[in-house]
Amino acid sequence: MRKNEKGFTLIELLVVIAIIGLLATLAIVSLRNAQQRARDTKRITDVKSIQTAVELYASENSNAYPSAATWAALETALEPYITNLPVDPTNSGASARYVYASNGADQYVIATTLEDPDQQALDQDSDASEIVAPVSGVVVFAVSAGSAPADDAKIDCADADRVYCLVE
Repeated sequence: MRKNEKGFTLIELLVVIAIIGLLATLAIVSLRNAQQRARDTKRITDVKSIQTAVELYASENSNAYPSAATWAALETALEPYITNLPVDPTNSGASARYVYASNGADQYVIATTLEDPDQQALDQDSDASEIVAPVSGVVVFAVSAGSAPADDAKIDCADADRVYCLVE
């Protein structure tokens, strides 16, 4: 007769380890999604803050929007209305940026690329695809990182591209 042995069998230990591994994987994926949503929320808030500063600038400058060729120049123009222009939460890569484009007269676009293609804010933003140059034919871009879009007259605000845009 066998003695009553206490302990776990190898199969029981493997099952427990597999379950713990599965739970850890689910926790990591869930955390990553939460971080992604938080970064997107910050991007949306930042773009709205920039828009508020641009509108305040226009209200005190004959309804003309700032025409800044660099992010630093835009920051200087908006200094009375916003302390520091925001920087993308990841602050890395060419797509981790905010873009401001203006024709210097009556139109501007402020855009950023979101990480989540299903972000609800994409249903509430502007899907306009271009900003019209005034008589001078110039559209000025200022970007927080990287370089301006290749086509000097367009920022693609299509939701399919995860680009969140505010347009005036």
